[in-house]
Amino acid sequence: MKLKWFSRGMIGAVAISSSLAVAACAKSESPDNEPSTQPAASQNLNEGRAHSPGARIFRTIENLDLTDDQRDELAEIEADLKADLTSHRATFELVGNKLAQGLESGQLTDDDAAECEKALSEAAEKGKVTVVGAINDVHDVLDADQRAQLVADLKAQREAAKKGDVEHARRGKMGDLVARLGITESQKQIISDEVKTQLDEMFPDRKARREAWEAKMEALSEAFIQDDFDAANFDLGGEAGEAIGKFTSVARTAIDISGGVLDPGQRMLLASIMRDRIASAHGR
Repeated sequence: MKLKWFSRGMIGAVAISSSLAVAACAKSESPDNEPSTQPAASQNLNEGRAHSPGARIFRTIENLDLTDDQRDELAEIEADLKADLTSHRATFELVGNKLAQGLESGQLTDDDAAECEKALSEAAEKGKVTVVGAINDVHDVLDADQRAQLVADLKAQREAAKKGDVEHARRGKMGDLVARLGITESQKQIISDEVKTQLDEMFPDRKARREAWEAKMEALSEAFIQDDFDAANFDLGGEAGEAIGKFTSVARTAIDISGGVLDPGQRMLLASIMRDRIASAHGR
C-alpha cells in the first residue's frame, strides 16, 4: 500500500512543494489532485473531506465490501486523523505565508527560514505518530481479504497513473496556472533549466532515493496484508526530516529563480494564488 498521503505529502513536503511552486510550472507537475470515486452509500461520509488527509485511500477503502460496523469505525479513524493533522494548520499557514512574502519581496530572511524549519520539525514529529497509529487502526479494522484487495486496488491506481491517466489531469491544472500567470515559453525554458541544475546539485541521488522509497512501500504493501503488521516498523516520515533540513536552500533557490525570471506582477500574482490555496485548504 503506497501511503503517499503521509510520507511524500506530509507536513515537511508542504514546505518543499510550496517553495518550488514556480519550478513546478516549468515541469508541468502539480500536487496530488486525486480523483475520487464516491458510491452513493458513502456520500454522507465524504462531505467536506475531498482534500482531507488520506482522502484517496479512504475513498478506495470505501469501495471494498465492508460491513456497516467497519464503515463506522473507518469513518471515525479518518475523522480523528483529519482532526489531529489539521491541528497543525497554523504551521501550513505560517510556511505558506512566509514563502508568499518571500516571492513578493524577493528574499526569505534567516529569521523567517528558522521559524519555518522549527515549526515544520515539531509538526512532523507529532504527525508521524498520528499517521502510524491511523494506518495500524485501518489494518485492524479490515480482514485479510479486504487488506489484500486494498493493496491490489491501490496498485492498479498507480499503474493507471504511470500510463498517464492521472498525469494528463495534472498537466491540465498546471497549464491553467501557467496561463493565469502569463508565463511565456522563454520563461518556462529558463525556469526548467535552472530547476534541473539546482535539483541536481541539492539532490544528486534522488533517483536512488526514489527507488529505495518504492522498495520500502512495496515491502509495506506485502506486510500490510499480514496479521502482525505494524506501520512503526517502516520509518514512515523519515524522508520528511531531510526535506525540512533542506528547506532554507530550496526555498531561497525557488525565490531566486522566480526573481530572476518572473516579472514583479507575476510574482505578486503567484503569491496571491498561494495564499488563496492556503485559505481554501482550511475552509476559509
